[in-house]
Formats: sequence, structure tokens, C-alpha cells
Amino acid sequence: MQRSGEKTPVQPDRLRRVEQLFNECRMQKRLPERKKVQKDSEEVPGSVSGAFSGIFSGAAMIATSDGPVFSCACGYENLAYGIENRLDTAFDTASITKLFTAAGIVLLESRGLLRLEDPVHSILDLGGTRIPEDVRLVHLLTHTSGIADDADEEGGEDYSALFVETPNYSFRENRDFLKNFVHKEPNFRAGEQIRYNNCGFILLGLVIEKLTGKEYRTFITDEIFRPFGMKDSFFAAKEDTDKRFAEGYFYGKDGRLK
Repeated sequence: MQRSGEKTPVQPDRLRRVEQLFNECRMQKRLPERKKVQKDSEEVPGSVSGAFSGIFSGAAMIATSDGPVFSCACGYENLAYGIENRLDTAFDTASITKLFTAAGIVLLESRGLLRLEDPVHSILDLGGTRIPEDVRLVHLLTHTSGIADDADEEGGEDYSALFVETPNYSFRENRDFLKNFVHKEPNFRAGEQIRYNNCGFILLGLVIEKLTGKEYRTFITDEIFRPFGMKDSFFAAKEDTDKRFAEGYFYGKDGRLK
């Protein structure tokens, strides 16, 4: 049994297997597939395929207590310009940001600035909204608040529809998101069910701002990123940073990258 603090040797054959698996699934552009079409009884070159093989595009690292033993980047941070991912490419953490929000709330609890059982109404002015008064911070943290989400994808709502009249790049602060959910009917009474919820963490971000007097991103950077040596983690709009930043892509129903 491995004890805490002991060295964890990595067998060379296991590392070779990891590298083999990584190479098998890494995204790479296929060799151009030149098609031929018939025209005036002559065969002429057709279009070049832009298909890709492999399913993984990003960066990966395996480390032991001695440091990294394997690292590799593959795929593309920008398909349009053919820019490949590197180990220093920044990736959007998306909903993993909830982890840092939760850590910020627990940090404030440890400093005596709040209790997890506090009603969110006792901290934020939510009068005139449909946010129930019995919703507590712990409900928001555990996805049991029952409040409506900005786009209820489980209920068939389309997330992209939120930005038809108001473009997504105009949302700069936590408070900008409030209008998309605070006036919607709750899904259930707080604590009675579990339902994944994005907007509960918008409210938690506002709680952090209210109690600390700091903008959310500044607080998380100063109190979590910097103390833990996360020098390459940051908040920024793409037009506000000169760092390498990966675009997000997904496979459409036709099997092609979007």
C-alpha cells in the first residue's frame, strides 16, 4: 500500500503505453483527399478535404511527486488559421470555474464573513425577483436551490437564444446575467431535488463581491490563483489578452468540427 508522501515510481512500460494511447487519439489533419470530377470528358482535381482524424485536441500531463513525467499537446487552438496547440496554450475552463467560486465561498466562511446556511436574500438585494426567500447559500453550492437557469436545456430551451437580442460579448459582469433568470419561475422548492444549475453560481459570485468589496475575478485571482501558484490561470475576454488562447470546437451532427 502506498503511503502519503512516498515516492511513486512510474514504470517505463506504462509511460510508453500512455504515449501510445495518446498518439492513437490525438487530433491531426488528414492528408488531403483529392477528388476527381467529370467535366467536358476530362478529369480535373476537385476540392481538398478538411477532415481530421483523432478525437483529442488539447494538452495533457502526468506528474508524480518528483514532477512531470509526461506532457504533450496536440490538435489545434485555431482551426481557421491552422495554429496548433502548445503546452502554453490557454484553454477555457468553462464550468470548472464553479470550483473556484465554491472555494471562494468556503474561504469567506472560514473568515467568518458568512455561513453556508445564510439565505441569499440576507446578503443580496433580490426583492422583486422570483428567487425564493428560503434559498440558502448551501442550496446554490449543491445545485439544490430549485431556481430557474438562464437556459433550461433539460427543459428544451436553447442556450444560444439568450444572445439573439443581447450579444454574449456584452456580458462583462456577474450582474449582467441576472435579467436572464431572476424573473423565471423556480423549478422546485429549495432542498427538495437536485438539478444542475449555472445561475446559482452567478449569485454566489455576487455574494463574494458584496462581502469583500472586490470584483469577483480580482478576488479569485488574489485569493486563490496567486497563493496556489496558478500563474497561468486568468480571467479575460479574448480581445483583452495577448496570451495564446484556444478556440472551442465541437463535432456537429454531420461529424464535422464546428
